[in-house]
Amino acid sequence: MIENQPLRAPQSRIEQLMAHSAISREIIVNQTAVNDEVEGEKGLLLKIRLPSYRSLPLSCIEKIGVKIDGEDVSLSAAALRIENSWHQLTSLPTLLDVWWFILDPATLFVPKVVVSGRHEVAVEIVRVEPYITAGRFSFTNTSTASVLVEETTNA
Repeated sequence: MIENQPLRAPQSRIEQLMAHSAISREIIVNQTAVNDEVEGEKGLLLKIRLPSYRSLPLSCIEKIGVKIDGEDVSLSAAALRIENSWHQLTSLPTLLDVWWFILDPATLFVPKVVVSGRHEVAVEIVRVEPYITAGRFSFTNTSTASVLVEETTNA
């Protein structure tokens, strides 16, 4: 009989991929978000994860929606940061060559300053999985979490 062994953190990218099935599929990565400024616009920075089983080009993201305390937030000026590059949500359908890796969280810029404190935040992602050959199907995932909103620490 094999005794329970403590889990160890994956050391290489290959080990991370092999351990992917143990990673949470929740979209909201952190229970903390921060009010900050991106390209002159003030708003909320929220870490999110792709809920897919494989990495996807950003063109496969059909919609990202956000509710804060039950109210829909307009994302007309929202942006997503992948690998240190910001992409407007409105431009996602054209980004065939920018990939969101399943192990890498993205930063979602929500163009709304939120009062510091705890808030219920819901994020919905609608995506197409291009690997499914039976037709074009959209998949929707939603995560809701109690998120602590803090002010930026940048000077």
